[in-house]
Amino acid sequence: MSEVNYDNLNDFQFSQLIFNLRKQGELDKAEQIAKARINETIKNKNILIKHTINAYAWVICSKYFKDGFDFQKYKELMELFEFINVEISSYSYIVNSLIRYLKSSKVNLKDQMYLLSLVNPALLNNDQNPQSKIEDNPVKYDSTLARYASYYGKLLFQNNKKDFINFFNKIQPLNPNFINPKNKYWYLSKYYNSIGLQGEVKSAKANLIWIRNELRNGIIDTYIGDIVLKINKEEALWYYVKSVKEDKNYKILYRSFLHIASISQDLGNMEEALLFYNYFKKLIDKYNYSFKDKFIIKELEGTSLQFSENEVHQKLDELYFKYMPRIQGQINNYIKSKGFGFIKNSEKNKEFYFNHYNLRYKEQVDKIREGEKVLFLPNIKLNKDRRKKEKFLFNAEHVELI
Repeated sequence: MSEVNYDNLNDFQFSQLIFNLRKQGELDKAEQIAKARINETIKNKNILIKHTINAYAWVICSKYFKDGFDFQKYKELMELFEFINVEISSYSYIVNSLIRYLKSSKVNLKDQMYLLSLVNPALLNNDQNPQSKIEDNPVKYDSTLARYASYYGKLLFQNNKKDFINFFNKIQPLNPNFINPKNKYWYLSKYYNSIGLQGEVKSAKANLIWIRNELRNGIIDTYIGDIVLKINKEEALWYYVKSVKEDKNYKILYRSFLHIASISQDLGNMEEALLFYNYFKKLIDKYNYSFKDKFIIKELEGTSLQFSENEVHQKLDELYFKYMPRIQGQINNYIKSKGFGFIKNSEKNKEFYFNHYNLRYKEQVDKIREGEKVLFLPNIKLNKDRRKKEKFLFNAEHVELI
């Protein structure tokens, strides 16, 4: 190997030399001579070193990223990749390794965001990502681009929603390949929450409703509550109530009770405000969360109530039906023999499907007639029937004759 004249090797031939040294376990030597070749080439402004940089990157992966993650080497590689600015096999592996490490480490948010900001998403692989095999069937995961969009997007969403919107708009034309639809829906939900808070309430709300039906998670209800809060407190209250009534994961949704208490106070319902504020503090203690000043409602401090879990649940049920944002419509068509029909709403200019099981009061089933006016809760679901061209299905729930 020492007799080889490296200067006579072109980019591809030199990369094969580095790959062979790596395969033989001679990582120190491979790193040394590859780095020297790269430095000399860059110094002479010869950019034809795509293969050499790729081979060098794989050496760095084997030496520094296998059992940990060397951030200095990572930053060095990101600079080299920008120099050639073309997709190579090692790039996506390194970004995958970075994400995997960040998920399992305690790197602070600021440093995580800096490291991820060095990535050029256009250079990431967007194919299905086969990670392992079960028997003869490959298990496929989201593409590297989708994993990057999901993880970095989550951090941006937590830190600054305007930055997340800009990131989303930059990534979306690349069409990140989410194999797991739930990961895609979570990613989209953050975008719609963000633009809703920027004022695009109508569109954001409609999209979050169908995403809620797909994910069946109360966090999406809180996203909707957040974006309608400034324009309709009663509707926002209902979504926060819905989040904890339909999804009882209070360990995650504990803040919904704080929102319920705060809005109840704004609406002048002090009894409810005190009940839910004290229940919120009870959850804080139960899960050993640190109680920060931003979670304090000063006007409700210093009060303590004796209440049972059953009382809290009963009050949630009461508020759920009291503030449900139903709209008015007219039964446009009803097939009694099959028990379903359609409700027309002139404001939304849409027909909403309903079944007699969707009636709020079952005893009204025999009174259903075409032309009857009703109240109903509009719902939007993703159409999964390929025979239908429509992307969404519009359903009516909690239907009540008036």
